[in-house]
Amino acid sequence: MKRVVFIVLAVLMSAASAQMTWTRVTDSAQWSGRWASALQVFHDTMWLIGGDSCLLTLNNVWYSTDGDSWICATVCAPWPPRSGMGSFVHDDRIWLAGGFYRDTVNSCWRGYDDVWWSSDGFNWTEATDSAGWEPRGMLTAVVFHDTMWVIGGCNNTSTGPFYNDVWKSADGDSWVCVTDSAPWMPRGGHAAVVLRDTIWLVCGLIYPNSSDEIWCSADGSSWTLAGHAPWGPRYGHGSVVLRDTVWTMAGYDMGTARFFNDVWYSADGTSWLLAVEHAEWWDRHYPAVVVYNNTIWLMGGTPNYYSGSSDVWNSTGLSGIEEHPTSGTQRVTPSAAIVRGVLFVPLASGVQREASGVLLDISGRRVLDLTPGANDVSRLSPGVYFVRQEAQVQAQAQAIRKVIVTRRRIQ
Repeated sequence: MKRVVFIVLAVLMSAASAQMTWTRVTDSAQWSGRWASALQVFHDTMWLIGGDSCLLTLNNVWYSTDGDSWICATVCAPWPPRSGMGSFVHDDRIWLAGGFYRDTVNSCWRGYDDVWWSSDGFNWTEATDSAGWEPRGMLTAVVFHDTMWVIGGCNNTSTGPFYNDVWKSADGDSWVCVTDSAPWMPRGGHAAVVLRDTIWLVCGLIYPNSSDEIWCSADGSSWTLAGHAPWGPRYGHGSVVLRDTVWTMAGYDMGTARFFNDVWYSADGTSWLLAVEHAEWWDRHYPAVVVYNNTIWLMGGTPNYYSGSSDVWNSTGLSGIEEHPTSGTQRVTPSAAIVRGVLFVPLASGVQREASGVLLDISGRRVLDLTPGANDVSRLSPGVYFVRQEAQVQAQAQAIRKVIVTRRRIQ
């Protein structure tokens, strides 16, 4: 009878840190500087749609396969110029929902309630001129259970109204109100992603304040407050999912009047880690963010509402765990054997017995919460992992144990 034995080789390092770096693809793309654009991946190509140039609102469409060379698909799409719209890729089409236009008389942005689609990015068709939900921009949009969802938003950036309703549609024409009053406060400028069959709503503007709340829902109707973001209140940020992990970056806090260029990540939507405090791109909010070719792309945005950017950046996310042994001899502990899927975690020096630990994969993503002693890791795939135990002694580095897991079948 065959059985599986897990073997782990452990090397103790005195310190470790996760690294994230960004590469500038271009300082100045062929499209004009802008913010609050829509950005989607469609037919293995990135499509940048509309936005605000800080002088006027746009309705042009650009596409690129490398982020450096961009081609204009249409200078003037048939839909009115807009920014802050929702966008989807659904049913082999790009979709736009709502968005803002500039009300120059009242010096504010006001919303649309129309929905448009395109099967090629060049030619656009109006699905409906009145979707049923109130006109709005600063909304967020996701595809969930093969259905398009519109979540929150506002109809006037200065005074509102702001919304906390949720709508869905399978065809872009007929929209159903899932809830007209979700438990989270009405807001705009929030982000939403789908992770593990759950919608996650991240922060937002609850005028005149920013929010640090993170909410989740398995059906779009019932929502649970998952926690508060460790980075504090903000809106106009970007959130995407890469490698089963949520990545949130950039944004603005109304209370402190501060723009950000940090990046945070979470594998479960509740426990967040800082990937980089100051990315190579400058502070901004309302950048366009997307995952393309297993890479996070960020482009455009504004640091002041008066000037838009046309730079393009990308990152593969965390580059894994970079180990930095301190001075002195590197200590090697005896090899540990895991039989029948049980990992024994010994105490690292300076770590209290009740201290928690986490198991990270090679990309730095949290795989499992650990406790000193026996831990069930029977479902681990072979590979390199890291056990991180938090030091409880002030100024002492985190204890990191690298583990290499292999499987060997015994006859």
